[in-house]
Amino acid sequence: MHWTCWSRIGWALVKDKESQIRAAKILGVLGEGCRTADSENFFEYSHSILKERWERLRNVVKNSRVFSLPKYPRDYCNFTGKYMDSNPGNAHN
Repeated sequence: MHWTCWSRIGWALVKDKESQIRAAKILGVLGEGCRTADSENFFEYSHSILKERWERLRNVVKNSRVFSLPKYPRDYCNFTGKYMDSNPGNAHN
């Protein structure tokens, strides 16, 4: 999940100095949110949203004779320190 987030934010990292400064501020705020206990963790929130979306999509597709979804393996997350189901931001087949 961690790499997905950074690749999604990567669009902001452009030649324009103002955009780079803005992106750096956003990344700083996200990083700080991971360190405080009183705010919702951006990465955990994002993971829960993607997990919920994949569960809904799998429920819709499981009875289909036309569509199918790939099965992604569980993988180790360096951020959480746990093995987690992979829930990518997009579905390929």
